[in-house]
Amino acid sequence: MISPSSFKNAFLGVIPSTILTASPEGIPNVAYLSQVYLLNETQLGLTTQFFNKTKSNISTNPHCTVRVYDPDNFCAYEIEAKFSHTESDGPLFSQLAKKFDAIADYSGASHFFKLQSIEVLNIVNIEKIGNEAYSSEEASVPLPTRRTAIDLDSLQRVCERVSEAKTLEDLFDSILKAIDWEFGLRHSMILMKQGDTDRLYTISTRGYDQFGVGSEVKIGEGVIGRAAEMKVPFAHASLPREILYARATAPSPHQNSSDSVVQYAIPLPGLKTSCSQMAIPIVLRGELLGVLFAESENIYEFRDSDESILKTLSHVLALAIQNLQLSHDFEIVDAASPAVAGPKVRPSKEKLIFSYFQKEDCILLNGEYLIRNVPARILWRMLKEYQMQGKTEFTNRELRMDAWLQLPEVKDNLETRLILLRKRLEKKCPLVSIISSGRGRIALVVSGDITLSEN
Repeated sequence: MISPSSFKNAFLGVIPSTILTASPEGIPNVAYLSQVYLLNETQLGLTTQFFNKTKSNISTNPHCTVRVYDPDNFCAYEIEAKFSHTESDGPLFSQLAKKFDAIADYSGASHFFKLQSIEVLNIVNIEKIGNEAYSSEEASVPLPTRRTAIDLDSLQRVCERVSEAKTLEDLFDSILKAIDWEFGLRHSMILMKQGDTDRLYTISTRGYDQFGVGSEVKIGEGVIGRAAEMKVPFAHASLPREILYARATAPSPHQNSSDSVVQYAIPLPGLKTSCSQMAIPIVLRGELLGVLFAESENIYEFRDSDESILKTLSHVLALAIQNLQLSHDFEIVDAASPAVAGPKVRPSKEKLIFSYFQKEDCILLNGEYLIRNVPARILWRMLKEYQMQGKTEFTNRELRMDAWLQLPEVKDNLETRLILLRKRLEKKCPLVSIISSGRGRIALVVSGDITLSEN
């Protein structure tokens, strides 16, 4: 019998499958399946939502035929199967339910489009039909030409870029640039976990029109959030084109009451017609650090080799993040060594009104959302000391020792928080910036007329 793993791409859901069942009286029924899951070499899994007739048939007449199609060559495979049992809880159900829910999150149907159960089928026999069933028009559907093997030379060049990074910001930007140049993954982003919270925040992006640094994803929601929650890769080869990213709608820029601040958000960058997505968790010794995400407008863009590449790079990235964080954690400021002079400030009369909302823990700039949580507190501390004392020089050590900032005593991720703050200021407020002014030193550069208000 043909091994089902020899045509495993047929189980990615790129081409809809069919299942033929019959009632005890012999009345046939054919239903389309969005995806058939290959559980192992001897079993298939069917996810059921609106599956009443098929489910009724196999519960009374367990014999059925499933037809799947290989998107690489359009060959069809008829799988003779027999119903085994239904699972509505347990590890298998939980794993598939989370993958299914990730799509429902994007479609906005998560409140009613839930996985009801998994019908487990035992494989009896497999027959290859070939692609004669396709018309010439169907057989010529263009699919992306992607690599089928890992290019070790390209992988080596990416790793070299990682090893050359001197800061976390260099690391994040260089690895996204490298996987674009070397592997053709044009749209990607890196998200980092926010301390002990249930959130990921976007720290670096590539290939998007939107500036999404600072946008957040809740762990457990969507493809990215579920990859983070389970610490396993999540991939979709054929997302429906009508599924769009959920977008947070910000209120009017002039509306700045504390009751409305919680509505401010940064939209997550993304392709409006995303058809292929892959989210790879960045994990080190069992601890989630973040997620490496890539997507494409093409159906079936990613192959096994792409997943292997990103999984390998996620491990390299995890080690590089740890090494750079440790190097920054142990930076010692030499008091006898003067700080490096920053850029000359060109005074500006432009008024900059920074408003800090304690309850929401966020800062608004001229009524528009700027940043929140720890990066917001860091900026607020710097701005207050600048306004009160004219102070512009700060050290990593004093920030870590500042109890008001509420940095964790262990693994405070100060450097990634400063990267986020720096990029948000570059985008939203170029008249205020933070720069490195020496080993373990940070300089605040202000060229506008600032006003601070606390709510």
